[in-house]
Amino acid sequence: MKRFLNFLILITISFSFTNTYSQKFYFNFGVGNNYTASTNFQMTDNTDVYSATTTGTQITGIKRNISENVSFGKGFQYGGTVGYMPSKSICLELNINYIKSNVFEDKYYEKFSSFDNDYSQKYQSQMLRFLPTIRFTLENDLICPYMKAGLVIGVGTKIHVEENFDFRDQNNTEVVQESEFDMTGGISIGFAAGIGINIKTDKCYGFFSEINLISQTWAPEKLSYTKFYQNSMDVMAYVPVNIKESVFVDS
Repeated sequence: MKRFLNFLILITISFSFTNTYSQKFYFNFGVGNNYTASTNFQMTDNTDVYSATTTGTQITGIKRNISENVSFGKGFQYGGTVGYMPSKSICLELNINYIKSNVFEDKYYEKFSSFDNDYSQKYQSQMLRFLPTIRFTLENDLICPYMKAGLVIGVGTKIHVEENFDFRDQNNTEVVQESEFDMTGGISIGFAAGIGINIKTDKCYGFFSEINLISQTWAPEKLSYTKFYQNSMDVMAYVPVNIKESVFVDS
């Protein structure tokens, strides 16, 4: 079964440095930061009393999940736009940008009188996006407000995950596992809308500030482990193929 992720619903605030015009074509370049409007997923954050039997002895401890809201659209982005103006109030744009999300972490632990089990995961994503949009502008000599809407097409998407697991095995021996894997493949399709203002400094240059709302859905095609260490030893060669690499299919 494929894993589907609501990849991002976010607000993007960006500022350009230059905006170069011709009579019909224009180009701009900008950087921005994405803020979360909704989350992709969240592990349960709770604390429970936990009982287990080990070597014939009943033990009691505490287990807890410590997590944060995860939105893979939250982070820094940069890119540029090429636009064509068939009229003074209508613009056809193609924006290309690259986004790398913040790093998110989930932790889980079990604490007993004689030992602890600790598990953590760190997530980070990256994506190259193409946004074909249509923009409607209220023309003015100096300040031009506008609104726009269109599609979002994401390619080259990768979610990188780092895992760390510190636990006791059946012989009560401490085991530390460190692993990393990537989820890749698939094309992300979504919708984008935005509003902004364009401030003209002269006929060729200007500045703009823009707020976007972007929603995307993405499903990876492949999961591949790139690192697997146990007690500081590389054991990747001993990891079964069905664990080392997985392919997601529709079901």
